[in-house]
Amino acid sequence: MRILSTKTVGAALIAATLYGITGAPLFAQDSPGIKPSDTAVTQQIHQALTADPAFSTMARNVQVITANGKVTLHGVVANQEEKLAVGTKAREIAGPKNVDNQLEVAATR
Repeated sequence: MRILSTKTVGAALIAATLYGITGAPLFAQDSPGIKPSDTAVTQQIHQALTADPAFSTMARNVQVITANGKVTLHGVVANQEEKLAVGTKAREIAGPKNVDNQLEVAATR
């Protein structure tokens, strides 16, 4: 019977935590098909939206999907001006031709 050192056991526990029991990565930037640059663009857009107090809660919670440098915005925002402002903010980060703004404007009562 072989006795493992605490370093070996510790390293195994860290690996199991990071990759889960199934071996699948737990972090999006490590997932197949997702480039770290795509993840960074998504995070930068989310940070820009949440940092700007002019945006409504709806705008701060839009879905930002980045794939191969192309950003798609999904969700509902308060009004047409906010839809345009969110799109502009995303284009400042991803580039003017890299954003597909599919946001919808909330229905007014």
